[in-house]
Amino acid sequence: MSEEPAYCRTRRLEGREEQPSFAIIDSQSAKTGADARLDIGYDAGKKIKGRKRHILVDTLGMLPKAEVHSAGIQAGRDSGS
Repeated sequence: MSEEPAYCRTRRLEGREEQPSFAIIDSQSAKTGADARLDIGYDAGKKIKGRKRHILVDTLGMLPKAEVHSAGIQAGRDSGS
């Protein structure tokens, strides 16, 4: 028997559906330390060498998804497209 994920359980306890109808995505570039070697890039818009964090937040302020990438990737409005 698999246990229900805490995210789904919390939404249900709040009287919400398991899947949110609305969410906000945001990113933040962060400098890396001198010993970092993997997934490092340069965010030209913010002039930061390091990594970029992307988060997805639902209407309850919960964090269903987060990912870390090289700061050199560009997406959406950051890319100018």
